[in-house]
Amino acid sequence: MNSCEINLGHATEKFECVNSDLLRGRAEAAQNENDFGALKRAFELKMEEKSNLVKRSEVESMRNRDVSTALDKVASQKSQAE
Repeated sequence: MNSCEINLGHATEKFECVNSDLLRGRAEAAQNENDFGALKRAFELKMEEKSNLVKRSEVESMRNRDVSTALDKVASQKSQAE
């Protein structure tokens, strides 16, 4: 075996290692993209749920104010009648 063949064998081995690392990195990047997509969808659903809860809370607050106003009116009318 001459030095060219040894260098070629060594270079091939290095290339295979680097290529293997590259493929592993690409697979990991693809998995990270999938995970990110899933987390982003989950986040968007939670934000939509939060928005709906805020709207429901605002509606409930308006109802409570209306009921309080109605009760105050009834109490005022009752005390004026007495």
